[in-house]
Amino acid sequence: MEASSTSASTSSEGSLRRRAPRMCYCPSPQKPVLVVSWTNNNPRRRFYMCPNYWIGKKCKFFQWVDYEICERGKVLIAEMRQRILKLQAEGCCLVDAGLVPCWLLLGCNFDGLVPC
Repeated sequence: MEASSTSASTSSEGSLRRRAPRMCYCPSPQKPVLVVSWTNNNPRRRFYMCPNYWIGKKCKFFQWVDYEICERGKVLIAEMRQRILKLQAEGCCLVDAGLVPCWLLLGCNFDGLVPC
């Protein structure tokens, strides 16, 4: 069986890469959106969900994209994420105090959090 005909393949990172689902199960089907989990149990783990979930329709469509991360990986990712958030906050303080120009920190944009 060729790789193109399978429903999953392995990326260079070793994570499961499932093909994007075409539609959810709502009465008016929507294209599922890709979301990244930042919970302690599933840090940085990607999944597809129905875009209607957050607007009260509560579609039950949910599909993981990646394999579950091992326990040690979960701890390390949580620690690194806390360090990043702390550094971002410190960077914002430096910008607010006028000690560092805002543009200098723009390259440190993690998860869409802009420091200034």
